Amino acid sequence: MQAKRFSVLSILATLLLLSACSPLAEETDWDIEGIIAQTSPYLVVSGVDREDIEGLSEQELLEKADDAIYFGFEEDLDLYERVRVTFTGINDSYPASGEVDELERVEER
Repeated sequence: MQAKRFSVLSILATLLLLSACSPLAEETDWDIEGIIAQTSPYLVVSGVDREDIEGLSEQELLEKADDAIYFGFEEDLDLYERVRVTFTGINDSYPASGEVDELERVEER
């Protein structure tokens, strides 16, 4: 019984380690299209418009947005400007933060 339990635990631990070290996870590109809701650091939020978030606290903003990710852009961007960001290196916090691969300014809808 002990040997069987040890074998199952060993297999699970090995699978966990292999999935955590997968190079596929590191190479995955993600993207978000949204508006700049904060500028220092830049916070991009999706699923909302300027009118939806203007004057809200950060907590209220995060509750209202579909997604929210912090980025460190080297460009000067304006508050409420619409952008599309392709990124990697995202962490699991909320709001998350990511490493920018590509930044595109998007025309207002």
